[in-house]
Amino acid sequence: MTVVPVLHLGGDPERGFVEAAVDQHDPPAAMREAVVVRDGHCVFPWCRVDARSCDIDHITAYLPVDQGGPPGQTTPSKLACLCRRHHNAKTSRRWRYVRNRDGTYTWHGPHRRSYLVSAEGTTALPRV
Repeated sequence: MTVVPVLHLGGDPERGFVEAAVDQHDPPAAMREAVVVRDGHCVFPWCRVDARSCDIDHITAYLPVDQGGPPGQTTPSKLACLCRRHHNAKTSRRWRYVRNRDGTYTWHGPHRRSYLVSAEGTTALPRV
């Protein structure tokens, strides 16, 4: 008999699954693995760097609890895989993004362009 670990990739409160959260910057190994498996690659528009080579990014900047940050900031729904180049672009505030409820990502760039990133690829959104 072989025992195989199972990763739960997301919370579903209606089915009794509640997403775990921790009050620390770096996610535990199992949480990191869940984010890597979920994303598969860097979630920046058109980037295909393998998720295992990526940084795990807090979509909203992490603020330690002892400095006034809210508890539970480190949770899979608030994390994403970004290669170092795109992590730096996001951290420099030239780019910003959100993770949508359906698991896609909406990116907003420095030239008023927006992009939708999904498992199928990247779509440029119309200028608003």
